[in-house]
Amino acid sequence: MGVGDGDGGVVGVADAASIRPAVALRPTRSRRGSARCNPIREPASGRTLRHLFGGLLSRVCTWSASPNGLLAEVKRVLVFDVNETLLDLSALDPHFQRVFGDAQVRLEWFQTMLQSAFLTTITGPYKAFGEHFRAALAMTALRRDLRVSPDDERAILAGVRTLPAYPDVRPALERLRSAGFRLAALTNSTAAVEEAQLQNAKLSDLFEKALSADSGKRLKPASEAYANAARELEVVPAEIRMVAAHVWDVQGALRAGCAAAFVERPGAVWNPLLERPDIVGPDLGEIAERVIEVDR
Repeated sequence: MGVGDGDGGVVGVADAASIRPAVALRPTRSRRGSARCNPIREPASGRTLRHLFGGLLSRVCTWSASPNGLLAEVKRVLVFDVNETLLDLSALDPHFQRVFGDAQVRLEWFQTMLQSAFLTTITGPYKAFGEHFRAALAMTALRRDLRVSPDDERAILAGVRTLPAYPDVRPALERLRSAGFRLAALTNSTAAVEEAQLQNAKLSDLFEKALSADSGKRLKPASEAYANAARELEVVPAEIRMVAAHVWDVQGALRAGCAAAFVERPGAVWNPLLERPDIVGPDLGEIAERVIEVDR
């Protein structure tokens, strides 16, 4: 059985495996919009076909096996938010129960932290995400005439590094990798925190790159965060699909020119003032299936 090579010829599937180069090349667009090829790490399950015209190499694309046995080109790199999308912050509830007497205070703390991060992202000056975590903890305590001890602060922030993944995360990521997608993570946390989080959640082996908005000193949802991620992945923003459980993250990606998918984790509700992304689902398993339908 053969598949079209895009230039009017046909390349046999068996022949495609035999001509796979040592380094796969992925076509991207140059600044003037023309196609160019960049070396990338080839997905474990992906196959690479040479597009031949008159015996000459035209370009090389990354392809993956589709359910019908044919080979399908993968359209986008999938970029995942980390906190509350991949990792379950409810694991911090025992700390908030001990410190504040109410586990639900954790939700207030996280929202206060986001508000602080958004404020300085809009107005400046830049502050690392960890500083917002600490400031939000102090503000949450002040609302209750409390003071968080240094030991309790360290315990909560250490807990952030050891958050577990939601049960649906690893199966969904493995499904997407087996379908040939490149996977990356993008968080507002520093690179050191992100590395610890992904390792402790046993997810780091699934990602090609772990990206931090901190490296560009512009936190999500600022458009620069997504543009910097695209640059790191050697694609244009339109070749990224951001997957997140936060409306602000999805909207930021869409406004930056990316595609997006919204994960409706418990409590996550879409803002009716905004146009919904083309993929919405209650968990990462459903998101993965829809991405495979749309982006292959």
